[in-house]
Amino acid sequence: MLFISIAIYAVTAVALVGPLYFSAKIRAKCIQEQLFMLFLPIGVWAGLMFTPFASGGRTLSNAAIEPFHLGVVVAVLAQAYFVFLRREWLIQGLKYTLIAQCLAAAGIVFLTPGLPE
Repeated sequence: MLFISIAIYAVTAVALVGPLYFSAKIRAKCIQEQLFMLFLPIGVWAGLMFTPFASGGRTLSNAAIEPFHLGVVVAVLAQAYFVFLRREWLIQGLKYTLIAQCLAAAGIVFLTPGLPE
């Protein structure tokens, strides 16, 4: 179930962020840190998804729908980061983008009720 969720997230996020990432790669210096923007939110989501703190009973429907929504949110925030990228604000913008993405992942887990199968 987790692998299917990660695959759904990866397809959504990479399809939306990929072209912009490679066009902005020339301007950026911290490529590994920017790739971290794609991996950290799904790690936070997966860690919270399988804890007893998540709202309602988590089902396969949650594991299929939530990664898609998380991928869209991560893609929108990453695109905003790349569009407003300035050299002097590179690391600060990355930190704020990562915090916003992790909060979005936690919000999706805690605010989405348990969906029926």
